[in-house]
Amino acid sequence: MAKIAGALMDKLRKQTEGMRGGLIISNKTFKKMRLRLLPCGGEVPGVEYLNLYFVHKKRSTTSPRTFGVPCPVLDVLDTIRREKDKQNKDFAKSVVNVQREYWLAVVDRSALGSPDNPSIRIHRSKRTVYQGIVDYMLDEDDGEDITDATEGRDIRVRKDGSDIDTKWKMTVLDREPLAEEEDMMDALISAAKTFDVREHFYACDLELLEEIYQALTGEAIPDSYKENFGALKDFGKKSGNEKAEEGEADAGSAETTESAETKESAEAAEPAETKESAESGADEPTETGTYEGLEVGAKVKFHYTDEDDQKHEIIAVVTALTEDADSGEPAVDVKDGEGEEYTVGLAHLEVVKEEEKPKPKGAVKKKSAKPKAKSKVKPKAKPSTAASKVRSSLKKAMKKKG
Repeated sequence: MAKIAGALMDKLRKQTEGMRGGLIISNKTFKKMRLRLLPCGGEVPGVEYLNLYFVHKKRSTTSPRTFGVPCPVLDVLDTIRREKDKQNKDFAKSVVNVQREYWLAVVDRSALGSPDNPSIRIHRSKRTVYQGIVDYMLDEDDGEDITDATEGRDIRVRKDGSDIDTKWKMTVLDREPLAEEEDMMDALISAAKTFDVREHFYACDLELLEEIYQALTGEAIPDSYKENFGALKDFGKKSGNEKAEEGEADAGSAETTESAETKESAEAAEPAETKESAESGADEPTETGTYEGLEVGAKVKFHYTDEDDQKHEIIAVVTALTEDADSGEPAVDVKDGEGEEYTVGLAHLEVVKEEEKPKPKGAVKKKSAKPKAKSKVKPKAKPSTAASKVRSSLKKAMKKKG
């Protein structure tokens, strides 16, 4: 096999530096990257970002709580969790899903930039990846600060598969300095001191937030919350609706594009709020947010391909209606019998119907002279009625809280 000469390898690397995207690394196009977390001055490396996915409209917005502002939707969900009412929990899941990420300030090892223009980027870390980073740093025997400029460590983040087969993996690599050249090292350390991922969070769409709250409670957001919303104008980039005309980001609302490089990255990705379900052939949500024949608690089956290309049939139970993190298409969160959790696209699911019990051989159905008694099983309430009952329960719970 002919190997690439070293000089050509360098030219190829230099050429691809401008092709690797903009400030925020796209999870949609992500495959494998070697990253270095920047020194964080004694702070935790990841900043929590909370996204609210509105199942009814397949759109997302940033929760105000991301910016330290009380969030009416999350407060309702907190109340539901404390009340431990299964009907309320199921109803809430059919309306809104909370998606949590941890934003990290990083450098891409293959594109550090230059001393005059160091290339700092943002990795929107999934929970499994960030949990691995935190676990490593907290390890009683080997725990160390992997963000240290001179004695820290790179991480390799890898996304295997796509759609229903997506798995994120993180590996901590050998110890090495942030940069070999002193001037590059100084430039990155200096840039890290003033770089704040919070300045690049997506904006809160207050109109969508109002719709989500009304879908949950049947009422408008109380004025006590709205009094604090004025502070949100100072946080976040453009909303998803404004961004949709310029280009699309791969989840949540979208960021402002300050440069051609950032715009190129944004256009390469797709947002949850603008992605239509037509591509996956999914049914439109009903009034309560469930899909035809599919709702929280339903038993489903699908096939999962592991890293050794071995296929497995998985039987699981639906825990939430959501979206695929990469494609933005409608999906569901499921949990199998061993507690493993997956996010599965609707096009890849098959609802498992309960098998009918076989009748005993020779069984004869006798005709009854008496009229059949009315069934004791109550008919399933219409979505609007069910929602009304849940909202009534929620109002009582919220009054107790107040």
